Amino acid sequence: MHSNSHLGTSLMAMAHLAGTTPNLTYACDTHYPWVEDDDEVLVGGKIAFQEGCIIVGDAPGLGVALDQERLRRAHQAFLDTTILSRDDTAQMRRYAMCSSIRTCRSGDSRNLARAGISG
Repeated sequence: MHSNSHLGTSLMAMAHLAGTTPNLTYACDTHYPWVEDDDEVLVGGKIAFQEGCIIVGDAPGLGVALDQERLRRAHQAFLDTTILSRDDTAQMRRYAMCSSIRTCRSGDSRNLARAGISG
C-alpha cells in the first residue's frame, strides 16, 4: 500500500486496512512524515511514528478526531488554490519516455514531441 499525499485520516485508514490484511508481507509506504505540522487537520496534530510504526487502536472507528478549525483552514486553502486539476498520466508518460530513450531532459521538446507530449 502506498500513499503520497494524505493526512492523518487516510493514514489511519491505510494502517487499519493493512492491520486486517492477512499475510501482508511488506511495509506500507507513506509520505506522511513530510506533511507540515500546520497542515494536519487532526485534534492533537500529526500522528507520531515510533520506530517506523504507528499505533492502531482497537476501538471502533479510525481512532482520530478532526480539528474543525484546522479543517476549515485546509478547506479554505483548497478553495484558494489555482491548481484546479492534475494530469498524472501525462506526467508519467514524460518520465517513461525519458527512461526509454535515455536522452530526454526536462524541457527537451524534441523528445517530448516524439512521444506526443507537449513540454
